[in-house]
Amino acid sequence: MMAMFPAVLTMSQTMVPLLMGRLRFDKTTVGLIQATPAVVGILLGPPMARLATGAHRRETLIVVFAVSAFACWLMSQATSAVSLVVPQMAIGLATSAFWTNGLAASFDLGEGTRHDAIQAWVTAAQGIGFFGGPLLGGYLSLRSFPAAFWSGMACAVVGGLAASRLTRRPALEAIAGLGRAVVGSYTRVWHVIMRRERVRVGAVFVGLHAFLLFVMGGSFFLVYAEELGWSSLAAAGLIAGREAVSGLARLSYGHASRRVGPVTLLGFGAMLAAIALAFTPVARSGWCLAAIAVVAGVGTAFMPPAANVLAGASAATEEQAFGIVVTNLANSGAQMGLAPLLGWWLGRLSYGVVYPVVGVAWLALICVAMRWGWRVVPPPHYPRASRAQP
Repeated sequence: MMAMFPAVLTMSQTMVPLLMGRLRFDKTTVGLIQATPAVVGILLGPPMARLATGAHRRETLIVVFAVSAFACWLMSQATSAVSLVVPQMAIGLATSAFWTNGLAASFDLGEGTRHDAIQAWVTAAQGIGFFGGPLLGGYLSLRSFPAAFWSGMACAVVGGLAASRLTRRPALEAIAGLGRAVVGSYTRVWHVIMRRERVRVGAVFVGLHAFLLFVMGGSFFLVYAEELGWSSLAAAGLIAGREAVSGLARLSYGHASRRVGPVTLLGFGAMLAAIALAFTPVARSGWCLAAIAVVAGVGTAFMPPAANVLAGASAATEEQAFGIVVTNLANSGAQMGLAPLLGWWLGRLSYGVVYPVVGVAWLALICVAMRWGWRVVPPPHYPRASRAQP
């Protein structure tokens, strides 16, 4: 299940920008279309998290894969920007429901210090999907783009079958009326944000990484490769290779986190990715672009397990899904707010101006986030006497 949904998601995130590049959409439109799933994720994320505390997590995940399959079919028929809006909204709905319910299920696999090791393996399984999805879609797109999206439908069917094998579990909280549950879900998210500072730290770093991973190093990175004349398979291979490297690096998360802490891993990883992506405009050869993608993949490798532990495992059991949705909101917010802005800016200036400036700005933001994060989650073996000092 953890491999199949990422395969569908990353296939969509890879093939849709390449399809828009093939159809010669302007960069502002590319940014707006990418922001569409994020809008749905922000609006419906809290109610989806509320489902994770009920007794129907299995049924919710089955519906998630059914919606994903339907979205892939709609994308296979799309020929204009308008025809991409509904399937992108469906992907946004499925994404918000999957991560809150699927990751909450993964927290049931162990407690305490086992979470680091469990999340390393769970997110490594996601890496398999993130690697295989774009590679399969890119290969089939050489035949036709509809065939690429049909492969996403097949992955969704397999994921749905896996979800149907989940064990039923009792509800953590009873649902007393649909309206009250929906309104209460937004209140619970707000309470988690205000009361759990570790969750806020995780959410900030997710937003910083999401921009590097899905916007600067995602859609517009693919558009840049397409403008250089790369085939859809070669461009998708960049993303697949990046995710393969990330998945392998992620297996060492448990050991690395115990040595240096999640904030250090997230901060220096984001710096590495920002520096690499800032050099995108000078990359003209395949080797240079591949090197940038690989370095960005190493830099963002630890974001999923670190964010899961900070925002999910650190919360109370009944709040774990809401902690996850806070990080999803940060992810969606970064894409919704910054993808159209970056697209608009690239439409008026060149990659050679925009990417270096954004890279420098992101380095500054990361430094600020790390100083705050270390105060909330000190590195391991940090002297206790120093922790109380400002």
